[in-house]
Amino acid sequence: MLLGCGYGAPALGLLVFGARRQRDLERSILDGVHAPLPFRLVAAFTIGGVLLVTITGVLVGAQI
Repeated sequence: MLLGCGYGAPALGLLVFGARRQRDLERSILDGVHAPLPFRLVAAFTIGGVLLVTITGVLVGAQI
């Protein structure tokens, strides 16, 4: 159950930040300015994903 919550948290984060990103991109297009995605956000989701995959692999390997 804890592992499922571990997958749910990044999914919710991706939905929230995806909606925010869409709004920011729409605004930047209308204003004619560049709106880069913050590296810290990309790094946080990447590190979180790697941790989830690693933990899942360890737990599945321990059951086999």
